[in-house]
Amino acid sequence: MNLEEKKTCDLINGTGVPAQARKRQDYLEWSEYFMAVAFLSAQRSKDPSSQVGACIVNQENKIVGIGYNGMPNGCDDDLLPWARSADDRLDTKYPYVCHAEMNAIMNKNSADVKGCTIYVALFPCNECAKLIIQSGIKDVVYLSDKYHYTPEMEASRRLLDLARITYRQFQPKRKKIVIDFDSVGPSAQRIKHVVYLSNKYAQEVETRASVRILDEASTPENKIYRQFESRQEVHDLLDSINPFAE
Repeated sequence: MNLEEKKTCDLINGTGVPAQARKRQDYLEWSEYFMAVAFLSAQRSKDPSSQVGACIVNQENKIVGIGYNGMPNGCDDDLLPWARSADDRLDTKYPYVCHAEMNAIMNKNSADVKGCTIYVALFPCNECAKLIIQSGIKDVVYLSDKYHYTPEMEASRRLLDLARITYRQFQPKRKKIVIDFDSVGPSAQRIKHVVYLSNKYAQEVETRASVRILDEASTPENKIYRQFESRQEVHDLLDSINPFAE
């Protein structure tokens, strides 16, 4: 590094450390991460009009429960209604659906959720507020309060206030978080191929110095094999295209 380059580094980070040697600056903050997990889990919901997710986190920033809105376990969701309105309330989803907060609490992977924080897309309704209070959750982080003036939400706030449970609105610093399966290297098709090769040749890689592996560029009509002269060469190849390697 010449003097001019060093000065540039000093101006950029104040340390003289090259930019490529520094940690990322655009990583997710904890709150962004947990709210994103809630939004991702919402994609599992089959509700055609409202997909909501919830994520419960303990004091150590460990996720202890995830849930999304859906019908109860064992109830065929093809036989229950998903409508928001109907002449008969029994023909709507509301008497049947379980909210994301309920499912996150019921899906907990710890003994309890006392003292935890729940991240949820929508402000909890009065029924979910009861569950939050009874479970011992002490903090609610929500994104939207679009039903603020409904009786259910007014009752929810009253309950949470009486139970001294804090609630605050999440303020996103970015509009969207993109999940790109190609960001770590191989595409989904390539991952499947690598996993297949890893399983099929795991024994041979450990016991033979020379292994023939089907090249990823080959097609069923034109199979191209590569000859590797050493066990290490095979390991290096698999490591370079293994999406799970760190």
